[in-house]
Amino acid sequence: DACKLTLCQLGPLLGSEATKALFDKELVVGRPMHYGEFVNNLSKILIVDFKDKVSFYTMNCVNQFKSDWTDVKSNAALFTGFLLGNLPEKQRKRITKEHVCGELVRLLRDPATEVRKKAAEAIGLLYDY
Repeated sequence: DACKLTLCQLGPLLGSEATKALFDKELVVGRPMHYGEFVNNLSKILIVDFKDKVSFYTMNCVNQFKSDWTDVKSNAALFTGFLLGNLPEKQRKRITKEHVCGELVRLLRDPATEVRKKAAEAIGLLYDY
């Protein structure tokens, strides 16, 4: 709940009405949320409102694939999958997808089941590449 509250406070500072609206709607303290649905919707907004930052966001997620924390690695993999999977074809040239996909494949060998599961799910989101 602390993370939800913090993101809701951050929302207006981002300068994106769509992001703020998503945070206000989905990040209700005390109410459960579906993480996959949330990051799917967030990725779509980021692609439109912050299109020049998508490569930066993607590479920062890839950096988190080396985290010692299972939750961080698995969530970074899934968010990367949604970012790339929702990216329009004309914007895909800005992403070094070979590197990103190679790192997602590497996560398939991670000792943590949850990381392997989220990496496989992320790779499945890239069916259109």
